[in-house]
Amino acid sequence: MELKKKIITVLTLISVVVGVGSVCNTTNTVQAKEVPTVFPKNMRGTWYQYYTNGFEKDLSKVKITKTTYTLNEFQPNVIHKYIPHDKPDFERANWIFIPGYQKQKGITWLNVKQWNEPAEIGIPDTGDDGEDGGWGENGGEFFNCSKLKGHQVLSIANTINGTSIHNTSHWYRSVKLAKKLTKHHYKGFLY
Repeated sequence: MELKKKIITVLTLISVVVGVGSVCNTTNTVQAKEVPTVFPKNMRGTWYQYYTNGFEKDLSKVKITKTTYTLNEFQPNVIHKYIPHDKPDFERANWIFIPGYQKQKGITWLNVKQWNEPAEIGIPDTGDDGEDGGWGENGGEFFNCSKLKGHQVLSIANTINGTSIHNTSHWYRSVKLAKKLTKHHYKGFLY
């Protein structure tokens, strides 16, 4: 009888430890998913933007994969896990990282930064005052993919000098749609 009580006690303790361990592990997994390490699936693919002001015409293309984005034919920007560093590293000029998401006026934006920008979400550097060590002056780029007016639209914006997310440009899955909606503005975005 005494042996049976000891076995039950040991099994109960093991169950409690395993249960607590799995709860803690679940919490960490959820926290880890809050900051993505790849571009979301709905953003991946080739997107087009058409610009005209009556005199100039320009068709731009951005290609997004799981871990890269490439504007036109420039060298791809590659996502890396952020490692804190206190000096600019110009050998990693095409490295990018994702600090997380930021919400503004009901729109959720994915913040993407160049390697030598400050690590906080959307927090811009103060500028070229000589005290920033050359760390750039903006809060990175912001990506949002949503269905607008029946079309899947990739919106890319930025911040400059601590202002809100603005300067939005919209990108479409086809050249035809990009030309058709070139000057279309959507509610909630700052231009």
